[in-house]
Amino acid sequence: MSSLRFVHAADLHLDAPFRGLSLDSAETGDKLRQATFIALQNLVDLCLRVRADFLLVAGDVYNQKDRSLRAQLRFRDALARLADHNVDAYVVHGNHDPTGTLSRAVRWPENTRVFESQEPECAAYVREEETLALIHGASHTRGGETRNLARKFRRSPEDVFQIGLLHANLGGNTGHEPYAPCDLQDLRAGGMDYWALGHVHSGGVRSRDPWAVYPGNIQGLSIAEPGSRGCYVVDVGRDRSVEAAFHPLHAVQWAVLEVDLRDLDTLDRLEEGVLEAVEAERERAGNCGLICRVVLCGRGPLHLRVSEEEGREELVQRLREQFSAAEPFVWIKDLVAESAPEIDLEARRGQKDLLGEVLAQAEELRNREDLLEFLHKEVLSDLFGHRRAKRFLQGLSREEADELLRRAELLCADRLESSDGE
Repeated sequence: MSSLRFVHAADLHLDAPFRGLSLDSAETGDKLRQATFIALQNLVDLCLRVRADFLLVAGDVYNQKDRSLRAQLRFRDALARLADHNVDAYVVHGNHDPTGTLSRAVRWPENTRVFESQEPECAAYVREEETLALIHGASHTRGGETRNLARKFRRSPEDVFQIGLLHANLGGNTGHEPYAPCDLQDLRAGGMDYWALGHVHSGGVRSRDPWAVYPGNIQGLSIAEPGSRGCYVVDVGRDRSVEAAFHPLHAVQWAVLEVDLRDLDTLDRLEEGVLEAVEAERERAGNCGLICRVVLCGRGPLHLRVSEEEGREELVQRLREQFSAAEPFVWIKDLVAESAPEIDLEARRGQKDLLGEVLAQAEELRNREDLLEFLHKEVLSDLFGHRRAKRFLQGLSREEADELLRRAELLCADRLESSDGE
C-alpha cells in the first residue's frame, strides 16, 4: 500500500472558559477567551504544513452540551479550510458534546465525516482511487456514557490500515470520569492498527500493540493542565509501520514553578527569585501567553512571612505589575506557600522545651491507629456534633489528618520559635 499521514487531535473544548482564574486585565481576558480558537487555527495550520491526508478528532469538540453557535461556526470554518486543501476530516463526539444534543443548524463540508451513532460505522479514505485506510468511529449519544463502546469495534475484512476513533477511558484512568471505559484487551480484540482516542487530557502513547494514543487537549484549561498541549502527527509506512510525533498547539501555557526559599533572606531577593523563575519559563514557553502558579518551597528565613496570605497577595499584585507590558502576556495566578521553617523539626522533636514537647505529642498522635476516631470524638467533637454544621462536614481521611498534623507542627514551630527570638 502507499504511505499516508494523518493528524490525531481530541478534546478541543472550543469556547471553554478558563477555570479558577480571575483577571484584572480586560485585554488579557479577551486573549484567554480566544485561546481555544487560536489552538484550533494552529491545528489546521499544522495539517496544511505537514500535508496531512486527513484529520481525526476524537471527541469533545465543544465544551458543553449546549455548545455555543460561535464554537460550531468556528469549527465548520476550520474544516472548510481543510476541504479547500483536499484534507479530509473524521469526527466523533464525547461526553461533553454527545450527539443526542447535536444541533443540525450547521452544515459540514463535504470532506468531513461525523460519526453520529454509538454503533461503530466505517468510512474509507481514498486517494487516487486507492483505499488507503478505513476509519471506524462511534460517538457518545448521551451524557455520562458508561457502556464499553470499544467492544463494539471489529476490523473489516479489507486488507488496509484500519483506525478506531473513540472517546473513551482506557485502563481506568483515575484523573477522568470513567466514561466509555475499556481496557487494552478490548482494543486488541477490535483488530485495529491504530486507536485514535480522546477524553484523557494528559497525552501520550498508551500502547504500541496495537497503537493506542491520547493526544491530550489542544489547549490547557486550568492550572491542573500545565505544559505543552497539542496533537500527534502519525506517519504510516508502506509496510504499515507507525511513527507518531507530538506537536504543540496551545495559545496559552499554564506553568507551576517552584522557588526555593533556602538562600533568599530578604523580600527583595524573594522577588528577584520569582522574577528569574518566571522569565526562564517565559523563554521556554516561546511565542504564547503564560499563566504561572509560583510555589514557595524549602526551608528559609522568609517562611513565616510567606505563610501570611495578605503578604503573598501583595507580592502577587507587584509581580503582575512587573509583567503588565509583557508580550505575549504573562499572568501570575497566585503564590502558594509550601515552605518550612529553618529549624529541623525532627531534631527539635526530642528537645526538652515547649516546642519539643508539642512536636513529640504530634508524633504520638500520628502513630495512633485510632487517630481518626480520636480526632472525631475528642478533638473535633463539638464541630461534628453541631446540629447545623455537621450537615456540611465529611469525615477526615487518614491523609487529611496527617496533613492537619503537619500544618499544626509548622504553625507551632513558627509561633514558638518567633516568640523565643523576641
